[in-house]
Amino acid sequence: RAEWTVASEYRDKTASPLLEETQEWSFADLGDRYVLDLALTFRALTDVTFGRYDYGGLFIRMPFRPEVGGRAYTSEGLEGPVAEATRARWAAVQMPIEGADDEVVVAIMDHPENREHPVPWRVDNELGIVPSVSIAGPWRLADGEAETFHYRVLVSAHPLEDAEIDSVWRDFAQEGVS
Repeated sequence: RAEWTVASEYRDKTASPLLEETQEWSFADLGDRYVLDLALTFRALTDVTFGRYDYGGLFIRMPFRPEVGGRAYTSEGLEGPVAEATRARWAAVQMPIEGADDEVVVAIMDHPENREHPVPWRVDNELGIVPSVSIAGPWRLADGEAETFHYRVLVSAHPLEDAEIDSVWRDFAQEGVS
C-alpha cells in the first residue's frame, strides 16, 4: 500500500492565482489486481467558471494501436463511440498490452457523491476515457469554495466480467467520502 499527494496552483496570464488542485492518491496491490483511489480537489482562489468541454479531470490513455484493437465500454452496456458523452457509474478500457499474458483492463469508477453522478464520459477514438462533469455544461466555484471528486481506478492483468467491475464499484460507492 502506498499514499501520496500532489498539489498544483493554476494562474492566469497575468500570474494571478486562479485555482488550487490537490490530488490525494492511495494505491493497493490486491494480488491479482491493483486499486488506486483518488480524491481530486479544486479550490477557487477567485471566482472560477469551468466551461462546457469534452475533457477534464482524470484521463486514462492506454497504448492503443488500431492494428491490435481493444475496446472501451461502460457500466450501462455501451461500447466505443456510442458511449461518448453518456452517463455511467464506470467506464473501462480492455486491450492487449505488449508483454502482458492476457488483455489488460483499466476501469475508472465515479463515486455517487460526485457532482453530476453518474457522470458523462468522454470516450475518444483511441479509447481514452475520462469522467468529465464539463460535458454536462459549465459549472462554477466561488472564491474560496472547493469541490472534491472521488474516483477509483481498477487495474487487472486479465479480462474482467462487468459483474466483477460492478462489485468493486458497489464497494467503492458504499464507502463514505470526507
